[in-house]
Formats: sequence, structure tokens, C-alpha cells
Amino acid sequence: MDDVSFRIRAHRVVAQLNPCHEDNYYLANGMLSWGGAPDDAIYILRRATECRIWDETPAFFYGFNLWFFRRDVEGGRKALELAAERTVANAAIFRRMAVMIEAETYRDERAALRFLEHERDQAADEKLKEMLDRRVQRLAGLIGLRDAQARYEAKMGRRLAAPVTLVEEGFLSDFPKDPLGLGYEFVDGEFRLRSLKIPGMEDAK
Repeated sequence: MDDVSFRIRAHRVVAQLNPCHEDNYYLANGMLSWGGAPDDAIYILRRATECRIWDETPAFFYGFNLWFFRRDVEGGRKALELAAERTVANAAIFRRMAVMIEAETYRDERAALRFLEHERDQAADEKLKEMLDRRVQRLAGLIGLRDAQARYEAKMGRRLAAPVTLVEEGFLSDFPKDPLGLGYEFVDGEFRLRSLKIPGMEDAK
């Protein structure tokens, strides 16, 4: 079993045995969500949200991940409203996000990038900092692809049909390199982070 597979399984086992474990859900959000295993992170965050009924943070992570990775508008909205109920300081922010998600007007990958950059800069462990930096670069690559697509569609007046057109027409000098080696995919007219497939984990949601 490679290190990535082991890490995913370890996080899931901790979530099963002690879903309230703070470090487990926090690291899972930063490392798994943006490291190609969003479904595993969502499972861990759901468990933490159900267990840590006093804590708005896992509910916020859970709601954002449901929306960002699964495009689950209803699930994301409910989780963000739950997060708002668990805090006073950030209640207005969470409720505003919930409303924007429901109206399908919230699409801010840069908010996720700023979060990852903050986590990377705050990390004391150099290995963790390096791992988070690779995830920052990965998300920055996705943002670059989506920005190029938006420029293309605004100028050409039509939807992008093939990603290679962005390079051929000069909207990108080259496709971004994913430091995790998973790459990006173009599905239903949208660039997405490609997910990691772990044998034996497909049905463990």
C-alpha cells in the first residue's frame, strides 16, 4: 500500500473510531479534499460534523466541500446553515454563503486558495508545509484553467469545446502541471480536479 492510500485509510479509520478527533478532520480537509480524495474527506467531515455539535468548523468544511466537489447545492446549503447555528462570530458569513450557493451565484475558488495558502503559511512542520504547498499549486492550476476558459468564451462568444483550443488560440501558453501528478479533467464543459481512485474504497462512502 502506498503512502497516499495508507493516509486515506488511516483518516477514515480514525473517523470511524473517534469522529470527534479535531486534528483528523482538519488535516483531512486540507490534505484529502485538495489531494485527489474529496469523497473520503467529505465522509470524514460528515462524521465530525455529526459528532462535534459545538463546533462550526467541520460543518463549514463539509458544506463547502459538498458544493465545490459534488455540486450538491442543497447539501452544501444545509451544512452551512448548520455551521451558522453553531457560531455567533461567523454566522452572517456562513448564512450569506448558503444563500449564494442556493442562488448558484457563489463560485469563488479563490476563497479555497486563500484558505490553503493560510494553512500552508501557518504550518510549523516543514513536511506538512511542503504537502500543503503542492495542493496550493494544484488549485492555482485549476483557477488558471478556468480563468483562461472564461476569457476564451467572453472573446469568442461560444462555449469551449476542447481544452487544447486554449493553447492553440493563445489563451494559455501551456497546460498547468499538477504537482501531485493527478492532473485535471474537462467534464460537461468545466475544468475539475481529477480524483484519486483507491482500489477497494469505491463503495466506502
